Amino acid sequence: MNIWRTLGIAATTDELAIRRAYAARLKAIDPEADPAAFIALRDAFSAARTRARRASEEHRLPGAGRSPVAQGPDTLGDAPPSNAPRRGPDRGGEEEAAPPSASPPRWLADLDAVNRFVTGDAPRDDPAVVAHLERVLADDAMAQVDHAATIERWAVDLSVRFMPRSDPVIRLAGARFGWPAQARGWNCPPAVRQAVGRAADMAWRDRLGSTEMRSDAAATSWRVLTRLADQPPRSRFARAVEACLRAIDARHPTVRLDLDPVTVHAWEAMIEDRHQRPVARLGRRLATGPRALAAWLRRPVLRVGRWTFSPLRLLFPIYLLLQIARCAASG
Repeated sequence: MNIWRTLGIAATTDELAIRRAYAARLKAIDPEADPAAFIALRDAFSAARTRARRASEEHRLPGAGRSPVAQGPDTLGDAPPSNAPRRGPDRGGEEEAAPPSASPPRWLADLDAVNRFVTGDAPRDDPAVVAHLERVLADDAMAQVDHAATIERWAVDLSVRFMPRSDPVIRLAGARFGWPAQARGWNCPPAVRQAVGRAADMAWRDRLGSTEMRSDAAATSWRVLTRLADQPPRSRFARAVEACLRAIDARHPTVRLDLDPVTVHAWEAMIEDRHQRPVARLGRRLATGPRALAAWLRRPVLRVGRWTFSPLRLLFPIYLLLQIARCAASG
């Protein structure tokens, strides 16, 4: 499958152009009537977006995976001594080999492993990254103020730049350095506030997926957006999904990062199409109006002992009396 032919554009790394082409082609497809075309368009958009992001990351992050130690000798402890030959003063200018460099600290390998995980493509639920990060935060070097400050700066930068893959860093480093308490202060750095906001959004997202909210409408729409992401949008879930997306945009914006953008675009296109069809909505209301009226007439409104009276039972005797009076007046 040629993804660019499916999207209707030439090969590009401009993610905005890819999104616009996807939105334009999506409006011409009915996901319910032609699910195969929708799936092909969604796969093409996902592949093109992945290529654009990889090209952007390669251009923007030439040294993103470097550990804080590699940025200078004054960041974390002392730099290891160089292996370059040095000149001995009492050997008449002869060069003598320097002693072998000291082995790197144990936490450095764990820190590099966390960097590779966050900036790579490994599964997000890999438990190994949590173990690596716990060893970094529990190392004896954290007793040094300068070292702890540098690790905190590294964690904040990694958390903000690589959401949502940095979620384990936000959880553990936030608890270790007390970011929620810092966020309540007026002088809290904006990056820390952003990381704390992401932590709150993760807690809300986890509650939606918990078993105690199975019957909640927001939880239902969340399951539709995540577990049924590979299926075309269905009109019977449109209203619940729209409410869920509005709640995300208003109060939990970073939760958008956890959703498949192709799925979200498909649902948003369907919702927009529904809003642009007022005649169809009026027809649906007219179709459901008589049934709603009949249900209201049968609804119990008065209970006397074991007798239950509905509006229909209350109005029917009055109607009979009016008819009898009308017949008597005409006769």
